[in-house]
Amino acid sequence: MGIKHPTEGGVITTTGTKDGLFKIVDYIGGVYDVYFNDQSYPVTPSEIPAETILHVFGLVDRFVDENNKAVPLAYNRTGGTLTDQISLLPSDRYPGFLFFDYDDPLTFSIPDKYAQTAVYWASITAKLNLVFFFNMKRHKYYVKWGSDYRIQKEALRNRVIDTLLRHTPKRGCELHINNVYDKTIQSVYKGYNVEDYKLMADLYPYYSVRVETTVTYKETCS
Repeated sequence: MGIKHPTEGGVITTTGTKDGLFKIVDYIGGVYDVYFNDQSYPVTPSEIPAETILHVFGLVDRFVDENNKAVPLAYNRTGGTLTDQISLLPSDRYPGFLFFDYDDPLTFSIPDKYAQTAVYWASITAKLNLVFFFNMKRHKYYVKWGSDYRIQKEALRNRVIDTLLRHTPKRGCELHINNVYDKTIQSVYKGYNVEDYKLMADLYPYYSVRVETTVTYKETCS
């Protein structure tokens, strides 16, 4: 399985149409791309080379290998076509990355006044999860938060949540944060197999955080 660097400004869109949940994910991912990769925040010391802080991936696919271990997969974009599987298990390949997944089931509610029409709208609710992984040895922009790793983790967590709450206005959906996990890599990568990984994100220099949300949006059913 080849793992390649993103080719479009650190943002990779996964499979699917740009409707409904995919549209919401693309929008939220774009907000994180702006607020984490803006070189003017925090102030960049001149001796630190500019690099993408957070590589943003869209909704991932869930791949189960021959050993029955689940892996989150995204895809690279080459010439406008999604190709080349990218494993998003803990990795120090990037300074940081974000991917999205959702839990089954999706729930549907159709208003009575639309039920008998040719084109109607359903209210869909999804449990949408945001998973972040950071390699702080390459995350030099955050040195201004102090040398204490625990303080850096808290600052990153607060910025993750603040970006979602303050800079993601409602765009055709309602979003609520349910849970935030950052104690162990197992809790962050819930549903995937990470027990064999030495990149434990609860130990320096790695950090990971999982934000579980509920998203409700409307989508046409015909």
